[in-house]
Amino acid sequence: MLRQHVDVVTAHPGKLIPYIKSGELLLLNIFSSERFDLISDVPTFKEQGYDLDFSVWKFILVPKGVDPEIVKILYDKFYALMQDLEFTEFTKNNNLKMNPISDEEVRENLINQIRAIGEIIDVLGLTTNN
Repeated sequence: MLRQHVDVVTAHPGKLIPYIKSGELLLLNIFSSERFDLISDVPTFKEQGYDLDFSVWKFILVPKGVDPEIVKILYDKFYALMQDLEFTEFTKNNNLKMNPISDEEVRENLINQIRAIGEIIDVLGLTTNN
């Protein structure tokens, strides 16, 4: 995009901030449900009338049936990591925002994203009839 080989790109806003602040790129919208703190003047797609939320989020899955105590240990360890000073400095320096969420929220987000992407695929006519 910076070399003008493409006109539009989607990317994590944190990676684009230096180019947005220098005026090299114009950020039109944010895919997440909330505005990005460091560029709070950029609206979300939802604010512009498009019910889209493709926030960048990471999660860890374990096989169904894993002992709940092991799941709790993993959750606690990863939560502690997100509180670690070195880790929080890393996320801050890389314009990343950490929001711990529950297993139910992960499940709900996955279902909603599958539904939303499925609707987009249908609208664009990208499905096949086999």
